[in-house]
Amino acid sequence: MIPEDESLGAVVADGNVDLLDKAIWTYGALQTISRENKLNQQASEYYVRQHDTQRRQVWARGQYLRWAKAEGARWVMQYGEGIWNVVYTALVVIVLSAVLYPLSAVGGLRRSSSGAALTYATGGPLDPSTVTGIRNLVAILAESLYFSVVTFTTLGYGDWVPLGYAKGLAMAESLIGTFIASLLIYVLARRVMW
Repeated sequence: MIPEDESLGAVVADGNVDLLDKAIWTYGALQTISRENKLNQQASEYYVRQHDTQRRQVWARGQYLRWAKAEGARWVMQYGEGIWNVVYTALVVIVLSAVLYPLSAVGGLRRSSSGAALTYATGGPLDPSTVTGIRNLVAILAESLYFSVVTFTTLGYGDWVPLGYAKGLAMAESLIGTFIASLLIYVLARRVMW
């Protein structure tokens, strides 16, 4: 018999047990047994399965905001179990920002020492069929990637300054970088505690 545990949502009001509730309780029990027997890899797998089932359950109940939060936790950190998920998320944010910074519509970047702007429009011919065009594109993306990494890690050397909407993008990337660094520490701490 499944215990009536409000935290797991095992029993609904009329006394019937939903199949998803049974699965959530079962994965929780298997996780506990695995942890007690020092089977950390299996405990981690059951933990992820339990949270996947809870995510499906909130979708089925029409709680779409909770589902979106759970879906984000699944992709960004695999519910606290995926170190590499956090690293890949950080890389996606860094590369995406690096591609966006030189857009003229965003504003671009300006070198603080010389005042030269860095955008795709001011970087010279970008024709991918010529060697010069490829070199110019690589040079723009390399400088933009450098700025993106410095911004993401909140180092802020000050050799590049964002212009226009790129200021907002830099602020957002810096905040996201701080948040993702915190998530990485959380995931690593969870792994150590087991």
